[in-house]
Amino acid sequence: MIRLINLIRQLFAAGYPKDETRVIMNFIAWVIRVPEHLKDRIKRVIKEVEEEFEMEYVAPWLRDKFEEGIQVGIEKGKRESRDEAKRENALEFLRNGADIDLVVKSTGFTREEVEKLAETVH
Repeated sequence: MIRLINLIRQLFAAGYPKDETRVIMNFIAWVIRVPEHLKDRIKRVIKEVEEEFEMEYVAPWLRDKFEEGIQVGIEKGKRESRDEAKRENALEFLRNGADIDLVVKSTGFTREEVEKLAETVH
């Protein structure tokens, strides 16, 4: 345990670039199975060293997943926004008495989807 703590401090003190430090830390975390009762101590040491050297430790795969999640969220938001705009357009067509076939052609919704929307208008 003492050696692990010293290694953590040495990595930060040696000035390794953040990405290299993270790779080494992740490798250590993957290879060494730390007893449950020592995990909190290691977390405290990492936090102290991060503060001391003003470096945040985030596992690369977690950072990648976080960034991937952001992109997925952005794309989902765009799709939902487009779908909501299409829905509003379809409702406006229906409120103004447009034929269901015209609404289907104009919005790309299926006939069944437009018929359900039409039920909410009437």
